Amino acid sequence: MPKSIYPDFELIKKWPREFLGAKNGNQLLIRQTVSQLERPGVYILYHADTPVYVGRATRLISRLHSHANKTTSKHFQGWNFFSAFVLVERAKNSDSEIALLEAVLIAAIPGIRNGAVPRFNKVVIPKEFRKILQEIV
Repeated sequence: MPKSIYPDFELIKKWPREFLGAKNGNQLLIRQTVSQLERPGVYILYHADTPVYVGRATRLISRLHSHANKTTSKHFQGWNFFSAFVLVERAKNSDSEIALLEAVLIAAIPGIRNGAVPRFNKVVIPKEFRKILQEIV
């Protein structure tokens, strides 16, 4: 496997929601087998191929399990897959890394249902491009 150019995070990509409820006896199978989810990170909930929510958690498994299994959770309905960017090792700036990653994902994904609104300085389209923009939209 090629070495990651982003060593601070590992990626869990588009796993089915059902993984969060699967049991081995009375224990959650995912807790027994995927230790990465015990760590902090940023997660994305999907409805089919469409991202619907981005969040962060200090223990990903707890937050994801809550969204998947507690009917009172705000994000219980409307998703069937999840991805997660798992922080490999906690460092003194890891909370800001996680917050930045969450903000970038929220800002970059159109139509996301997050209450959080990242505040980035926006680059305005130069007036020289406005005519081109009018022709293509």
